Amino acid sequence: MVEIIDLNTKGGGDGISAEERELSKLPWRKLIGAYILLVCEAINTTSFFTYVGFMVVHFHISNEENVGYYSGFIASSFSLAQFVSSFFWGYMSDKFGRKPILLIGSLGSLISTLSIGISGNLPTLIFTRSLNGILNGNIGVIKTYIGECTNKHNQIEAFGWIGMTWGFGSIVGPLIGGLFIYPATNLPILFEHSTLFINYPFLLPNLIIGTLTSLGIIFTYFFMNETLRRHNSVPLEDLSNIHSNNSINNNASSSNIIVGSDTPPTLRGSPTLSNSTLSDSDINENDFHQIELMTEEPSSNILKRFTMSLKNIIFKNSSGGDYSKLKEQTVTTTTTTSVSTANLSPPPMKKHNHDNVFKNKLILATSLLYMVVGFYYTMHDEAWPIWALAPIKHGGLSFTSRQIGACGAAGGLIVIFIQLFIIKPTVKKYGIIKVFCFGNVLSAIDFILYPVLSLIAVQPGEASTHILQEILFWILLIIVVLIRQFAGQFVFTPVMTLINNSATSKLKGQANGLGQSLVALSRAVAPTLASVTLAWSLTSGKPFPLNQFLVFIIMAIMCLIPIITSRYLPTTLNAPIPENDDLDAEEEELNNDDNSLDQNDLKDTIEVPDFDSGDVVVLFDKEKHDQQKVDQHLENIKKEFDIQDEISDI
Repeated sequence: MVEIIDLNTKGGGDGISAEERELSKLPWRKLIGAYILLVCEAINTTSFFTYVGFMVVHFHISNEENVGYYSGFIASSFSLAQFVSSFFWGYMSDKFGRKPILLIGSLGSLISTLSIGISGNLPTLIFTRSLNGILNGNIGVIKTYIGECTNKHNQIEAFGWIGMTWGFGSIVGPLIGGLFIYPATNLPILFEHSTLFINYPFLLPNLIIGTLTSLGIIFTYFFMNETLRRHNSVPLEDLSNIHSNNSINNNASSSNIIVGSDTPPTLRGSPTLSNSTLSDSDINENDFHQIELMTEEPSSNILKRFTMSLKNIIFKNSSGGDYSKLKEQTVTTTTTTSVSTANLSPPPMKKHNHDNVFKNKLILATSLLYMVVGFYYTMHDEAWPIWALAPIKHGGLSFTSRQIGACGAAGGLIVIFIQLFIIKPTVKKYGIIKVFCFGNVLSAIDFILYPVLSLIAVQPGEASTHILQEILFWILLIIVVLIRQFAGQFVFTPVMTLINNSATSKLKGQANGLGQSLVALSRAVAPTLASVTLAWSLTSGKPFPLNQFLVFIIMAIMCLIPIITSRYLPTTLNAPIPENDDLDAEEEELNNDDNSLDQNDLKDTIEVPDFDSGDVVVLFDKEKHDQQKVDQHLENIKKEFDIQDEISDI
């Protein structure tokens, strides 16, 4: 159990240090390759949708009225393939590294893209499109790579750039797909007599995309570095094998550690502990079960990591000694502390679920949240253009395709503004979880506002006689589009970051792969649900809420799932899980941070009530320190010693 004591000391500041500003800068040399691959993925994915309908007609499968049915089936085949393969590629990236899997995925994308261009019938097209989804798990692996290249100071900005790069690719992709099909007809100066492009009218855009993908492969091979951390876990009970029957010595300067004994000490005059010996009676066996060490770490560093992890912690004697009061001064150990490894052998290790992605509750929770938000936003993206095109008398807006496109273009500009100027300071102030929750609240409000637009929409050609109504309509439409973009960025950027923060490096690939698999499944199912529900509601003639409001009400209700769930997510998800080889650097950062938990926070008189055996007492100034940093510090303590109880605040 972890107990918190507020010292109520004044002082401290919350200014940004020069070191933190440096850490906030994006490592562009590492990230540029990932973003190039993302652009290639976006171009590949979005270009296909611009000409898949033409392919269905070209194959003489269906007339133009029914082309949507087959197009949707082909699109779903890709999403289902991604559902099957994404976790596998994430697992392989955890085993063999990010870079080789990105290379394999890009090569698979290249092969399948060219195969789509030479498809001559529907079964071949479905097979090649499915092959594209099976061979390519790059999106999840790229998210993992970005997460490992960044830190808690800049990760939200880095994940925000995923949306921006994907948006850029989503602009370029349709242009390539729309301009370069039927090149013998559309570009006769260059390809009028080309037998190849006459026989395969959809090959040219895929050749262009394949060339871009090849450039991405070259860039990945030569310029991207491997980010997978390779390490092993060493059980604490095996430490005795490292220095059998010997003592591990290490200087523990200013560690603010008090180890209890059966006789309550008198803490006055800043005494010094010399050659203190920790035995198994001094340590509660339930407080920790395992210390994770890098394989190359020398055994002489073990105690250094051990004492570093105990900073600002006071352990009470596990035999139950009564410390009713600790007064006035903190104890600072400045001399060598000796630990007998023979006495550091706890009972048999408990089996934990940290290495199994399907038993890790945080990974499962964040991945399922990604699936939920992906589901209702896919419903939105499917329903919005169909509903906007529908006649006003049926509950639509009677929009033209040009008006729908203008709304999309305006939304893209808003996304750039949000990512550059809004989301990073907002997350810094409120935390990832709160921003994610707020984004879902905005989404629910926005979804309800959409069908309201049809109630004040003006019939085409009547705008001149209903000027005020027309002005009101466009003002409300601008508000709806603005909220949609803010909500989307406040939902997707945080949820991708939360998935990364839920896993250690050795599980990051699987975590992102699982999230990508689940969201692919939702994107395979959601379009059908949205289109069928919307079509029925617009033609059924039913009153509210079964009219044009129905599909939007369903989406708004689904927003309640992440809104409620996010309230139960631990605040540790606001930052990445510290890796063991980062602990020394993180400790140094904490020591240099003006707002860190340091020895000065223990300078005032302390009144400590009685605690049960084995409790951990953490002393700090709540008024001085940012609550998010305090929560992160306490959760790190719990993880380091595998403390299962809840934190209680005194």
